[in-house]
Amino acid sequence: MLNMPSHSPSGGRAARGRSCLECRRRKIGCDRSHPCSYCVKNKIQCTYPELSGGPSCTDATYKTEILRRRVDGIDERLGLLEQSMNEIKILLMERNTPVLGGSTDSRRTVSRAVANHENDMASQPIHSSMTIDSALEEADIFSPTTLVSMWQTYLERVDPLIKLFHAPSMQKIVMQTFKDLEASSPTTVCLTYAIVYAAVMSMSPTECTSELHNSKGVLLEGCRTKVDQSLSRVDVLNTRNMHVLQALVLYLICGRLDPKGPNVHGLIGMAIGISIKLHLNRDGDAGSIPPFEIEMRRRLWWHVLTLDVLTAQDKTTDPCILGSSFNTRIPSNVSDNRLDPDMSKEPIDRPDDTEMIFTLARFAITFYSRQFMFSSQFCRENSYAILSLAEKRDAIRMLEKQIEDEYLQYLDESIPLQKVALLGTRLNLLRLKLSTNDQPPNKAGPRYDDSSIQDYTRYIKDITAMNNYERGIGFMWIFEDLLNYPL
Repeated sequence: MLNMPSHSPSGGRAARGRSCLECRRRKIGCDRSHPCSYCVKNKIQCTYPELSGGPSCTDATYKTEILRRRVDGIDERLGLLEQSMNEIKILLMERNTPVLGGSTDSRRTVSRAVANHENDMASQPIHSSMTIDSALEEADIFSPTTLVSMWQTYLERVDPLIKLFHAPSMQKIVMQTFKDLEASSPTTVCLTYAIVYAAVMSMSPTECTSELHNSKGVLLEGCRTKVDQSLSRVDVLNTRNMHVLQALVLYLICGRLDPKGPNVHGLIGMAIGISIKLHLNRDGDAGSIPPFEIEMRRRLWWHVLTLDVLTAQDKTTDPCILGSSFNTRIPSNVSDNRLDPDMSKEPIDRPDDTEMIFTLARFAITFYSRQFMFSSQFCRENSYAILSLAEKRDAIRMLEKQIEDEYLQYLDESIPLQKVALLGTRLNLLRLKLSTNDQPPNKAGPRYDDSSIQDYTRYIKDITAMNNYERGIGFMWIFEDLLNYPL
């Protein structure tokens, strides 16, 4: 049973013409019911200021406590972000120091050292790029011909699963950059290296050896080094450039699935900070921003928001972004061919099989998971109801139905990409379910009921189906975490 909000505390009465404390705090209209409709809808304790003979400190105390918690949270996050940024600056300066020698098993300078930033900085070896650079020269991965091939791989295997760019517009930019990397803008070069890194991530070890003439490990190592160098060159810590942020976000999305990738948990704060400097957390529909740019900003923000949630789940922490800090709408459900840089009107959502289906379903799942996957403190900070296990399961069932109705029903299982997207989305929802089954050690009752056992059985069955689906092998790379989820 849901715990319904109670009336005003006994002994007091609601002031005539006064809003409840929650509506006053959020500066929204209150219908002054007992409880009000907003608090009922959001399952929040509805409390009104008391009318009494003497002064009441209920409102002031409530506001003070809320402000104290938020200030404490902001201070903690800023401290961690400042620490990470200082360490990155040190590492980037060290990279410019000449290095003698070096071995093939040395760590990379930036990404690998940042990934171990909790260790003693002085004990970390500085990696010489000589071995990587010579390996990449042999592979010729950054020649114009190979770059075009990498872009094609990106379009086939990465873009359908990570709709970060408007592919037709981006193609014009990268094709011009491919002609001469040295003469191109540092921002587009940075984006190019991130695209190549993502393309290599999507390839199998066998494909890397046969098509690029080197092992996948060496190729990824070289790509990571190139991305790190280019991010340093464009001064990523102080950037306000969309292409640089797109490169960083793409790097982190793919790097989260790379065992030797960047420290995504440490660098997500940087991506969030840049996004806020660019005001991506504020929707552009009411301003003078062109409709096409609004769509690109929404895509980028929601990828950052999703990455924040996934990274928090990986590290068993809370997301950094609070719900009250953004109002950016979810991107439109339209394919790239319905968008144009010169468009004068916002696109109309199409309930159909579009290129955005999988990405939007992923956005929805990770967004709603914010409401029942994290700590009670995070729920209170975001005014989310604190749900029981049964209520969480009910919420996930409702989410499953919504995802099926809005997105999955339009997918065609005879098309490899769409079948993989369908199976992957359902696996994502199942993992959400399974993650709610873990009870604290002191919790009474059986850990798994019949419903949980059925979910585990279905999860194993779906994983087997994905692993055995050879036609979709080129899209499996992005589901690495799902396919290896510990049961």
